[in-house]
Amino acid sequence: WGYGGWGDDWIAPALIGGAVAYDLSYPYAPIYAIADAPVYTQVLALPPMQYWYFCAASRTYYPYVSSCRGGWTAVPATPPDLPTH
Repeated sequence: WGYGGWGDDWIAPALIGGAVAYDLSYPYAPIYAIADAPVYTQVLALPPMQYWYFCAASRTYYPYVSSCRGGWTAVPATPPDLPTH
């Protein structure tokens, strides 16, 4: 068996080495991950609340009266509902 002669011992390493060299010589295509577009959520600000200023002492509203003995009370400036016909 192999006392200085050529034997079959070189075939397996040559085949494995060739397979490894072949595998390394052709790299796979790079994989690109495409991220989803970011989603932006905008919080809409509510319009500022409108107020009328009511004087309970004279039962009138500012600016119809320029001063109030008991102080002003802020009330929402929502008009009364109109009756439907």
